Amino acid sequence: LLIMGGGASTYAEGSILVILEKSHYFHNEAVQGIVYLHLTASYPGSQLQITLKGEEETEWKEIRHYGDGEEVTENAEETDSYKAGAMLLQFDEVVDGYLQPGSYH
Repeated sequence: LLIMGGGASTYAEGSILVILEKSHYFHNEAVQGIVYLHLTASYPGSQLQITLKGEEETEWKEIRHYGDGEEVTENAEETDSYKAGAMLLQFDEVVDGYLQPGSYH
């Protein structure tokens, strides 16, 4: 299990902890884990949305052979960044637009 950010993020209204099942995911693989939300005070909103940011690094070696026996070796590297978001939870514990104190996951 991987705890994102090394631990729970704490705010005036409570804390949130995200635990992923794995530290690395492959292209098009579903990210799985558990989100723990603990509120000590009412918080405006009725749903929890999460946005994940990541990077993908790829390295390879290219070797080219030419007819005259010449061989050229090149190392290549590429880094791509991505960002994706999703709505995780729709809360029923909302009163007048505020999520009520408690623990949710």
